[in-house]
Amino acid sequence: MEKELIDTFADLNKKLDEQFAKIDRRFENIDQRFEKFDQRFENIEDKIGSMDLEIRKINLTLENEIKPAITVLAEGHQMLVERMDRMDAKIDSLTEKVENNSLRIYINDKCISDITNQLAD
Repeated sequence: MEKELIDTFADLNKKLDEQFAKIDRRFENIDQRFEKFDQRFENIEDKIGSMDLEIRKINLTLENEIKPAITVLAEGHQMLVERMDRMDAKIDSLTEKVENNSLRIYINDKCISDITNQLAD
């Protein structure tokens, strides 16, 4: 009977060892997967760090080069608009003067024509 118990325990021990071996292999696979995940996360962190650096460079370029250029461009545009407004005002004034002169010329031509007709009579 002792021999049977020892054999039974030996069989159970062997089966437990086999099961633990399977579990160990599974854990090894899981460990390998976690190592791959760690590598991927490290790669992602590196890429995010690179992107962060690039974004900072872009922001510096925006702040130091592009925004001042846009400001200068806007100021130049505003100056041109103001200049065009002054020119429009001058053109309106000159147009009014030309119209007044045209009316004076017409009146003077009429007067000259009337005087010429009176002298001819």
